[in-house]
Amino acid sequence: MKIELIKKEREKLLENLPLRGEPDSPSFKYYTSIKEDEILPLYRTDLKKCAGMQTRYTLHNGSPCRFLGSEKFQYGSILEHEDEIDAELFFPKSDNKLEILNQVKFKDGMFLKIPSNFASDKLYEIISTNEENHVSRHYMEIGDNTQVSFIVNYIISSNTTVSNSSVIKLGENSNLTLYLLEDSSLSSFNNLNLHVFMDRYSTLKIFHLSVYGQKDITKIIMNHRDQYSDSNYFGSAIGKKTNHLDLEVLSNHQKPMERNNINFKGILGNKSSIIFRGNIKINEESKGTESFLMANLLLLSKEAVGNAIPTLEIYNGNVRSKHGETVSSIPEEQILYLESRGIETKEAKKLILEGFIYPIIEPVPDNIKEKYLSLVDEIVE
Repeated sequence: MKIELIKKEREKLLENLPLRGEPDSPSFKYYTSIKEDEILPLYRTDLKKCAGMQTRYTLHNGSPCRFLGSEKFQYGSILEHEDEIDAELFFPKSDNKLEILNQVKFKDGMFLKIPSNFASDKLYEIISTNEENHVSRHYMEIGDNTQVSFIVNYIISSNTTVSNSSVIKLGENSNLTLYLLEDSSLSSFNNLNLHVFMDRYSTLKIFHLSVYGQKDITKIIMNHRDQYSDSNYFGSAIGKKTNHLDLEVLSNHQKPMERNNINFKGILGNKSSIIFRGNIKINEESKGTESFLMANLLLLSKEAVGNAIPTLEIYNGNVRSKHGETVSSIPEEQILYLESRGIETKEAKKLILEGFIYPIIEPVPDNIKEKYLSLVDEIVE
């Protein structure tokens, strides 16, 4: 079915959906209020093709630029490759209006296909720059028996309203490492969705580093579609000023012997706020599955607000699953201990914060790690 036909079908659904309908889990509630005028710019975006040629995979306001490179990847726009897209995965069913709005109003996006039996130690980079209101939708397909690593860098450089949604299809016995870097600190409203569909024996690692904006709503869904698939999410977010992040990470298990681990750490300065919602769903057929969830939020001021909300939906007894959440400030005894060793208070706080998030960012490339740690120093200042 052509993309435009599906978009028209979803447009009928969009008209009848409330702004915030029922969430995926009956145990969840929506804690972030959204007003219609905040998302109105998403109804009015235009298609602007990316001009120029690039030596990296580059998107500008959601449209892919022409790529000059030697890799045997298929790369281009969604509109150019719509016959090669798995439409059922590209348009997942949802009663979330922000998701359906993205499906209906997107003008273009990136198509990237990595062939089967491909393996490389190279770290490929996707740069997504955003300076205007826009809606985009992206599709990445990774073939069977493939090993590949990507950095995806979302940069919002102005006060804009943006909706980005990406779908990744991970083939059988394939391995994907994804460094998802998100700097939306200048945005007024940012909605990011990532859907990963995993076939059997596939392995996924996501390292998600975020500096969020005035109002960010992010949803990451790891769909385990077949047995022995293994996913790991390691996330860190830094909040400044009065910025707000609503982050949901969902691991959906459907077949036997699947594995998952979710680990998130948030640092909140000034009057910033975070709502982290972790959801593990293990269906009746997913026996022998192991899935774990941990979230830790650290408040640096009395005005900062943090909420960590776990949900476990388990429909069979032959599983291993547990969760743990903490919301706290920097322990005074840790600061006193470092001060007693001759370290100044400000430097002591920096060391504690760096130690707090280091388990998350340790595998990240050094240049990115150093830049992210400098943001921790900025918050302490």
